[in-house]
Amino acid sequence: MITIHLDKIYQAEVTVIIDSVPRLSELVAVTTEGALVANLIVDERGITMPLIWDNSAPPFLMSSPTPLHSEVLLGYVFIALGNQAEAQNYLAQHPQLHNEVVSLSCLQTNQQLPENLADTLKKEKTYRSRHNIALLQQYGLWPTSVTLDDVQKMYQEALDAALDHEHYAFTLKQYATLLLDTNQGVEAEERLQQHLSQDLSDEAAYALKHILISTWMARLSVPYDQDQVNNLKDLLWDTLTYLEQQERMAEVGLLLIDASEVANISESYSESLGYINRALDIFRDQDLPELAGSSLLRKGTLLYTWAQNGNPQFYKPAIDTYQEALKVFKRDEAPETFAQIHAQLGVLYAEMSDLQQKKGIWAAVSATSFQEALQYFTKENNPYEFGLICNNYANALTKYPTALRIDNYEKALEYYKEALTVRTSAYPYERALTLLNYLEASWFIDNGEDGFNHTRYQDMLEKSQEVKSLVDAPDLLAEAERHLAQLARLEREAKSEGYA
Repeated sequence: MITIHLDKIYQAEVTVIIDSVPRLSELVAVTTEGALVANLIVDERGITMPLIWDNSAPPFLMSSPTPLHSEVLLGYVFIALGNQAEAQNYLAQHPQLHNEVVSLSCLQTNQQLPENLADTLKKEKTYRSRHNIALLQQYGLWPTSVTLDDVQKMYQEALDAALDHEHYAFTLKQYATLLLDTNQGVEAEERLQQHLSQDLSDEAAYALKHILISTWMARLSVPYDQDQVNNLKDLLWDTLTYLEQQERMAEVGLLLIDASEVANISESYSESLGYINRALDIFRDQDLPELAGSSLLRKGTLLYTWAQNGNPQFYKPAIDTYQEALKVFKRDEAPETFAQIHAQLGVLYAEMSDLQQKKGIWAAVSATSFQEALQYFTKENNPYEFGLICNNYANALTKYPTALRIDNYEKALEYYKEALTVRTSAYPYERALTLLNYLEASWFIDNGEDGFNHTRYQDMLEKSQEVKSLVDAPDLLAEAERHLAQLARLEREAKSEGYA
């Protein structure tokens, strides 16, 4: 259902136009009362399509206002209803409007813009055309190759030509999102803060605040700045309150995910869990399965973090949550997310604290999940993820119960070695961690009857010394020194017994 708000003198004319299409009146409400949020406005200016701030449609700008004409009104009605094909039929005799709705359709269907329409857009030199060109270029739908600099230049041209503060904010919302997505969050934050000082409608102000929240979330890092966290909390609650009043529940759900993360940072795990559960309920009520799936991933991470912080009873709920997420992110439809979930499940199953007789079952399931993850994250295509999963799989192997036909520690060393092939000195911290894990597992390998394996000793000595050359983190250096001290003691004992 969409709403047309109009001056009373146009009510009869507009009603006749709507009634000319069978059953269209069932989808269109015509009103003259109050300052309602409307999809279309009809007054002395003609037909106006208000700026759309709630993400319910692409942020594309149609010509507005445009003279009242039956075909144009019906075309705009079908645009508002999301039926671009029918809109094109009604606007066929209005070349500029027809070109615009074709461009909008390309944006909605992720299809490349025809070259003739691109040429037409470039010739217009208006705020609207600059905004639309930047949008189409940002989403890779422009028929010719463009760089990030080209897109940013086009957005700046649109901002410079903006009709007023509201239209400037509308374009800035899209531009700031691009800046954030391309690791230019500082510039995005500066531009948003600057324009929020202007006299804006609530819709425009809170749209910019929503993006500002994203820039602040991206800046969060250890050690956390408590003032920054508190400012973020205040902005989150302010924006959440507004969106709830507007009943924009999908956006409320997204902000609740952010609120959950901020609460988690503050180690308020129960509060964080409450936010994520509420977000999950919203997405299910709104029939948004992918967002519900994302909430499940967030919830699983929260429960795992909680379990690691002295609450082992939450390992099983974390596993159950990830398993539920697998119903959304299936192998054929979302292979990367599917593999990421299995990589996490492999760790969780290995760390499960349970009765001894069940540990073998958890170990088998853990190994299966790691293998599932490694089918997608290969050394050739995903070296960083491959290294992380191999390292975690090796860690898990050292936790598995003793196997009859395989030495878990020997197998762990194989996976640590695989991890080290991609965790090179270009990733010093990650490489140091894997080297230390390798060293820890090496102490549990059987050295045979002689009791001293010189090759393994030399290998461990070199790896301990390499850690010291990679990092300056006190905790990692202390671990390396511990291994060196143990190796020195082992060598002395071997010499005293005549092995070395």
